[in-house]
Amino acid sequence: MLNFMPFAFKRLSIPDVILVEPHSFSDDRGFFFESFKESDFFLMV
Repeated sequence: MLNFMPFAFKRLSIPDVILVEPHSFSDDRGFFFESFKESDFFLMV
């Protein structure tokens, strides 16, 4: 299980608008990011 949130969620000044930014992870092979993960999304909104 991962101990970090792969997304940053930020509520904006516009009502009901949330900015969702993915975090990227890298190693010797390159980089990776999840563009969407339903379970994390619904936990935060």
